[in-house]
Amino acid sequence: MPAVLLLGAVLTASCRDLSIPTDRVIAIEVSTTAPKVAVGDTLRLSASALNGAGDVVSAATITWAPVDTGVGFTLGPSTGLLTGIKVGAWRVRAEATTPPSDTLRTDAITVTVIAAPAP
Repeated sequence: MPAVLLLGAVLTASCRDLSIPTDRVIAIEVSTTAPKVAVGDTLRLSASALNGAGDVVSAATITWAPVDTGVGFTLGPSTGLLTGIKVGAWRVRAEATTPPSDTLRTDAITVTVIAAPAP
């Protein structure tokens, strides 16, 4: 019986040590996971950095970057403003950075650039 109590005490202490600070990013929530834009048009990619409780980490900086080379769009890294230039499916990734050096990246997100509608 004493071994069970000891084990219970160890488990309780271990659970307390597993808390994640509220300023620590553990996930990135992307608002649109399958964005589509016409050649010549723009759209703004948006994402939020979340902590273990699912709350937004306001100290985190979100940046965007293309994954593919020879991309069919221009992209503002800090604004997420994307302009379609060439028809195709292209991949981007969001990155959340918090001081001093924590960084988390999303999986690639496919952006589809479609032909501009006929005038």
